[in-house]
Amino acid sequence: MLRIHCLASALVLAHCLAPSATTLSSALAQPTDEPQAATGPALFEPAVSSSLPMTIELDDFLVLPAVGNYGRLPLHQDAVEAEIVSGKWQSPSDGATLELPDGEKKTWRSASADGATLNTRMLRGGYAYATFDSPAERVMLLAASGDAAVYVNGELRTGDPYELGWLRLPVLVRKGENTLLFHLAGDRLKAELTKPPSAVFFMDEDRTLPTLVRDEDQVVWGAVPVVNASREWLRDLQIECQHDSGDMLATPVAPIAPLSVQKVAFRIPPTSGESADRVHFTVRLSHAGEIIAPLATTELELNQVGPHDVQIRTFRSRIDGSVQPYAVRPARSAASAGDATLPGMIVTLHDVGTDCREQIDQYEAKDWAHVVAPQGRRPYGFDWEDWGRIDALEALADARTHYPSDPRRTDLTGQAMGGHGVWHLGVAYPDLFAAIAPSDAWASFWSYGGGMPSFENPTPIESLILRGYSPSDTVKLLSNLAGIGVYILHGAADAAVPVAQARFMRSRLAGFHTNFAYFESPASDVGPDGENADWPPLMEFLQRQVRPTAAERTAIDFTTADPGISSRDDWVTIAAQQEPLELSRAVIRQDVETRTFVGQTSNIARLALSVGHLSPGQSVDVTLDGQRLESIPWPERDNHRLWFEQSDGDWKLAERPAPRLKGPTRNGMFKSAFDHGALLVYGTAGTDQENRWAEAKARYDAETFWYRGGGSLGLVPDTEFDAAGSSGRSVVLYGNADTNLAWPKLLAACPVQVKRGEVRVGDRTESGDDLAVLMVYPRTDSDAATVGIVAGTGTAGMALTNRVRYFISGIAYPDVMVFGTDSLQDGASAIRGWGYFGPEWSLDSSDIAWRDGP
Repeated sequence: MLRIHCLASALVLAHCLAPSATTLSSALAQPTDEPQAATGPALFEPAVSSSLPMTIELDDFLVLPAVGNYGRLPLHQDAVEAEIVSGKWQSPSDGATLELPDGEKKTWRSASADGATLNTRMLRGGYAYATFDSPAERVMLLAASGDAAVYVNGELRTGDPYELGWLRLPVLVRKGENTLLFHLAGDRLKAELTKPPSAVFFMDEDRTLPTLVRDEDQVVWGAVPVVNASREWLRDLQIECQHDSGDMLATPVAPIAPLSVQKVAFRIPPTSGESADRVHFTVRLSHAGEIIAPLATTELELNQVGPHDVQIRTFRSRIDGSVQPYAVRPARSAASAGDATLPGMIVTLHDVGTDCREQIDQYEAKDWAHVVAPQGRRPYGFDWEDWGRIDALEALADARTHYPSDPRRTDLTGQAMGGHGVWHLGVAYPDLFAAIAPSDAWASFWSYGGGMPSFENPTPIESLILRGYSPSDTVKLLSNLAGIGVYILHGAADAAVPVAQARFMRSRLAGFHTNFAYFESPASDVGPDGENADWPPLMEFLQRQVRPTAAERTAIDFTTADPGISSRDDWVTIAAQQEPLELSRAVIRQDVETRTFVGQTSNIARLALSVGHLSPGQSVDVTLDGQRLESIPWPERDNHRLWFEQSDGDWKLAERPAPRLKGPTRNGMFKSAFDHGALLVYGTAGTDQENRWAEAKARYDAETFWYRGGGSLGLVPDTEFDAAGSSGRSVVLYGNADTNLAWPKLLAACPVQVKRGEVRVGDRTESGDDLAVLMVYPRTDSDAATVGIVAGTGTAGMALTNRVRYFISGIAYPDVMVFGTDSLQDGASAIRGWGYFGPEWSLDSSDIAWRDGP
């Protein structure tokens, strides 16, 4: 039963789902009468009748059980999506069946909502479908939770799989029949379509705001989501933040795409002399340089605390320029950079569903250390891998600028998912921490979480796929912990993370480690009040740990799977690999008095030794793999590093490598394209269908990264892309060389080219209009930025990329990946090509495998 409400109330929950009698793929090709991008301030929708319904609710659905296979695999299988991509999808009916690749049949059945909620507990991985009619075309807000994604009239939008309840997306509702198709992820589906309060407004939810600290006279950063519920671009805007005293700061706002939400950063003026516990600000979204009424206004009240109270700090992330928070419980005693004895720093990583403020509240103030809790790019985030890992490092770096501390006394701890983060960051960055202390932790995605790739007799492609997952394998990197303290804490009765995880890691450490402790409580928690986080014996262990100086470390045993993630342990840097993504290891001893280094290496093409801890002036002797390099002059430049290159088994002294080479700053893997101020550029030079796909896919990626990673990825059409003005930023191109005008500006010299009907990788050509390509390649005008492509050889290939899950942690994607629509039935076995560029980002020394051989 359809229920339509003409209510003058605020946003009301409703249910709306389902594709129409037309195909979803053909819906992408149908004109929407959407105007061209506006350059002026015309922002508002045409006037519509006030009699139009404020809320539309749906009670009746068609539901389908799970029809796919997901896990942490590079390509998933999904029978419904296969029909959508191929253009065969038709609106289902009660009793209609869908045949899976193995011959099993699944049936669509009618289902009704109960009190605005559809029970989907037994349908996870399946779909829910419904239709509704609208008396007019207009923009409405879709608020849905419990879905992984939703097709709105055939256009993909992000979902709310964690059922957080705050996601609101502006969507275009057509006159007449409208359809929504939800891919189900939770126990219940809730949804609503409501009239926006205005064409442009600030969201009340998901704001990132700092705590103000008395007597700190500095600008701080906040962020608030801006909803563009119009079909026009928002341009030439600024956010004005004004204190009640009249002090105001204006921050420019990048253009905001139609029918989108952008979480916008803004500066908050200093409030020196303000003594109140709550400080009031007015925030306005206005046209830059124009004295007219603001487009949107909201009020903020920020907490203000003393210097030793718990604080929420914010910083601008290098990933996307977004504002990210972390929480701090400062040490009880004040310290300044000139103090002889500085406190240490405890970095604590939260469990799933816990934010940084909740995490810091588990700790009492210490005399001997500040406690810092990164946010990890959301309470769910990325399991402290991928962008969550970067966030932890960024928070630590920012905290050190505000809270003077002894870098030799930095420790890392965390619980459950955060405990996994402790293992992951600990093995990746052993020279950052004096000790790590995982509590109730799971080791890796192989031991907990499931769905990792496993092949009995791997093909060449499958072998390369397994390589790409190596950086997530903490067990293979465990030897990196030999030089730092480790305290493992676990409750034997823990129902969420089995104690077997801790016992296994204990057994592995016992074979080589001399400074680790293990405590296992018979209960789920070690203390009466759940004291696993701040348990005194664990804290006492951390307090005793001090990381040795570079001169004190007589030997380093360091292994990495990806120098782009982890390249250094103190004075040893592994900068390049012979076989990409295979484990690389350096075991090197030093004698400070004789100024000698002797070591063995494996799978290392380029290595650096930092010798700044040696007295200057005298020469250095180095022996690598039995080869002696004597009387090397002490280096004055490059932070006193000596560089070595290996070729054909011989080591030689080398110059600092050129930035164009693969290395710690830019080493590949597709996910790295969403870093360094990533900008999403969609093509406009294709057909109407190709152009609509590119814009919709770029918007989907931006809103998915906002939801999952608290991100703020900017969108821009190729016609407005400024290569010179964005030279330091990574760029992701949507389309192909025929449809995206930015392609020749960035990829003219790239050995991989994608056009209509074909993919060319060097001398090899793969043909067809149903191929998809993911790739990352360096920007030639930058030492760090990259170009990513999300490309297709035709509309089917383009649509195939829609739900590739590169924003899910633990899933690896290579430098180059070519796959076809058969992947939605056959999974990873359908990958046409997978591989990695060579050290110079060329194909000459690349490692790429093809399904049908060379």
